[in-house]
Amino acid sequence: MNVKRIIRSIFPAWAIRLYHHIFAAFAAVYYRRPGNKLIIIGITGTNGKSTTVQMVGHILRSTGHRVAWMSTATERIGDIEKLNTRKMTMPGHGTLQKFLRDAVDAHCTYAVTEVSSEGLAQSRHVSIPFDVAVFLNITPEHIESHGSFERYRDAKLKLFRYMASERVKKNGRVQERSVVLNMDDKEGQNFFCTKAEHYYATSRSGTAYQGFEKVFWPTAITPRPDGGNTFTIDGNECQLPVLGLFNVDNALSAIAATYAVGIPIAESTHALQDFPGVPGRLEFIMRDPFTVIVDYAPEPASMQALYDLSDTIQHNRIIHVFGSAGGGRDVVRRPILGKIVGARADIAIVTNEDPYDDDPMQIINQVAQGVVSVGRLHEQEDLFRVLDRREAIRLAVGKAESGDLIFITGKACEQWIMGPLGTKTPWDDRKVAREELQKKGYLST
Repeated sequence: MNVKRIIRSIFPAWAIRLYHHIFAAFAAVYYRRPGNKLIIIGITGTNGKSTTVQMVGHILRSTGHRVAWMSTATERIGDIEKLNTRKMTMPGHGTLQKFLRDAVDAHCTYAVTEVSSEGLAQSRHVSIPFDVAVFLNITPEHIESHGSFERYRDAKLKLFRYMASERVKKNGRVQERSVVLNMDDKEGQNFFCTKAEHYYATSRSGTAYQGFEKVFWPTAITPRPDGGNTFTIDGNECQLPVLGLFNVDNALSAIAATYAVGIPIAESTHALQDFPGVPGRLEFIMRDPFTVIVDYAPEPASMQALYDLSDTIQHNRIIHVFGSAGGGRDVVRRPILGKIVGARADIAIVTNEDPYDDDPMQIINQVAQGVVSVGRLHEQEDLFRVLDRREAIRLAVGKAESGDLIFITGKACEQWIMGPLGTKTPWDDRKVAREELQKKGYLST
């Protein structure tokens, strides 16, 4: 049993909530309320947060603003960007407030942050005066932690409800607040619940949703030869270089969020044409003689989206290296992930991800049972259970033939494998994949 579980077993839930709330408020005072000197954009959703954060940051930087951002993938303050090594989407109260203080000290005017359900449940948003709140989507995740999908959704709603109550003066006046909602998500309407001055919707359906100041919907969505998409919004063409229709959705949210703080659509669509992508998010490690892609895709909806995307990438077989997290995280999704891969991949290699205090082989077996249940793949022929993640990646490279597509998912650019009692093993799927490809002579050293 880890420390967090011990604390939860000793103290009542209300006492833990009060502690988090007080600590968050204290941290803001300690760091001299840095949020009052920044325009802050908070982005929540199950999938796409890191990409949307960095799209927003890229637009703001491209239009001449000094920006800080914090995402699961990377952190940036002004001119300095680095990988997120914290293994945490929305860090503890002191860390988040220090990030905002560092942003102010670096003369940033904007801060863009991912806002997670766990962070909201632990009051990490308290004393952060968000100016724009963005809802991307929601699918079942962290159910063991929150207790139900409804409570998971309600945790994310805290961002919007809190923003309605937290009003401060910035630059000598009370700042107007904006809400951006993806109305293509069936839960979008439930987030239309806060007292804001401006409401914006995004949608690919073309529906004229009522109650919104503006609906951002694209026309003429066309695949690009390089795998990205071109679309038009309000007469402005956007040449988006990153793969996937879901990234069109992320781009719409980024365009709407920056519009809310005064960036014209023409400037944001122009900025996105050289968006460099996000480390570990649909990152191509090699394209020839076979393709290797590292992606996050830790839960069923993002995994399914990855396979939908695979239909747009020319390939022969799909070889998939994947697993599922431990530490009691969403145990029910383990066989579901296996079923998705079992239905679509030609070779499935189930391996270790982040076991925390769980038995890694038990996790692997639960995932593999999902693969077996589909009935397409067979043990030691095209289904393999490999405890060592490097060995799993090596096996995939060894089995790949010209024209194949290798997916390596679950960790992306995360810098650690999390083991029992808080142990951390240095890791990077991208680095390991390159090393194994180099050993086989596919990449130069």
